[in-house]
Amino acid sequence: MIRKKRIGKPAWIGLATVIAAAMLVPAALADKPASKSKPIAAEKTWVKVGGGKGYGTYLKLDAAFATALKGLGIAAAPLTPASDPGDSPDMGIRFPITQGKLILSSDQTTKAVNGVRGTVGHVGGLSLKKGDVTVRVRNLIIVANVVTAAAVTTDTSKLTAQVNGKRIDFATLKFAAFPVIAGKTVTATVSEVRLTAAAASALNGAFGGSAIAADTLVGSATMTARFVGKGKV
Repeated sequence: MIRKKRIGKPAWIGLATVIAAAMLVPAALADKPASKSKPIAAEKTWVKVGGGKGYGTYLKLDAAFATALKGLGIAAAPLTPASDPGDSPDMGIRFPITQGKLILSSDQTTKAVNGVRGTVGHVGGLSLKKGDVTVRVRNLIIVANVVTAAAVTTDTSKLTAQVNGKRIDFATLKFAAFPVIAGKTVTATVSEVRLTAAAASALNGAFGGSAIAADTLVGSATMTARFVGKGKV
């Protein structure tokens, strides 16, 4: 009888605890001991995130967008379990995080994070109501895809959502910085959330007219997730 040799799981690589002085400073990754392997800077590391009390993605509506909605007679309100906690300073509407996975890559020379891709899911949503018509934007998913090469950053990140039950690309996202890991928290900021053509079409179709334009600035966002795991790609 030939016994099969068990193959152990590959050793996980860790991320250094990073406390950024400002969100615009990319987080750094730690080196592995030279005797064991090449620096993590030449590799990719995935980070698993989760939600819980005190965690979530906050959407702060742009003042001009909020005024435009009001002018069109459209009232915006969170859909449970999303809520507006009324923080001070006001961070906007909080969407609870379910789970997600982000893959972080880093520069081989500087060891600084230079790319992130992955998804983070949420529950709850946003209600847009005008008269008897209500559009429900629910179950938001952040799809991160940011890559820096030769000092040029390409960001094709987006936000998908179910709009009255149909999932569409609802908004484009522009990350202000790469995710920062501090203790058990993963934080990322999005400087711009802009409506896609598909979202504008869906809203105009529901409410009538053509007043809502593609690429309209909806606002900004801050994601604060719970750090629940890590590993090497």
